[in-house]
Amino acid sequence: MKILLVILSLFVISCSPVKTKKAEQNNKNALLTYEQSVYQGAKILKSGQPNIAIQHYFDPVINHCNNKYRNSKTKNYSSRGTTESVYYMLMAAADEDKRGAKIIPYFCAKALYLKGFAKINLKQVESAKIWLEKALELSPVNSSFLSELGFILHAQKNWKQALNVYYKAEEYSKVYTPKEIRHIELTRAMRGIGFSLVELGELDKAEEKYRQCLEIIPNDKKSLIEIEYIRKLRLKLKEQKNPKSVFEWRDSATSKYV
Repeated sequence: MKILLVILSLFVISCSPVKTKKAEQNNKNALLTYEQSVYQGAKILKSGQPNIAIQHYFDPVINHCNNKYRNSKTKNYSSRGTTESVYYMLMAAADEDKRGAKIIPYFCAKALYLKGFAKINLKQVESAKIWLEKALELSPVNSSFLSELGFILHAQKNWKQALNVYYKAEEYSKVYTPKEIRHIELTRAMRGIGFSLVELGELDKAEEKYRQCLEIIPNDKKSLIEIEYIRKLRLKLKEQKNPKSVFEWRDSATSKYV
């Protein structure tokens, strides 16, 4: 009997690593599937099919993340790199509730963000804002998410709040955005600041911000268009005895360049 128990024990021990490796591989495959779903959904969204992207790609990922991580005793965060993850860990440690932090896959936040982006395409601005705020709960220092929220605030003509959001996006992009795309997110935030400043009548500050963009991306078309707009706006303001609001003169087409 003792010999039989020893043999069974050895069998269990020898099989355990195999089972563990298989489970780990299955988990990796599942994560890859959800990540691919978000990527594919983004392509569908770009092709002009926001409803299909939401229903067949983003919502399944969002439901998975809710079911898997919703009841976590720790605070969930989703990051794009080590620096961002460390910041969230330190932020959670400083909280009074001492819940701690758990870093969950980035596709969880990305799916929320893209659903918000899709809602913008569907002209459902309030709904888009809700989904972007959900994405920012998981990734509060994500510059891209913040800039998209700033875009929504522009659509609502909430210039001061948009300005504050874009300033945060600018600050966070310098620290937490991956280096390979930092110049993209940084200049987007800076153009958002410039746009907000124009609407608030701060033309000199706005132009300065756009010129800072040109220092990062020379001949940046979007910044050049806005600088030209500011030049024309100054001329119109000089011509008017009773100047209208800045926004009444803005060509709505320029908003896409933010």
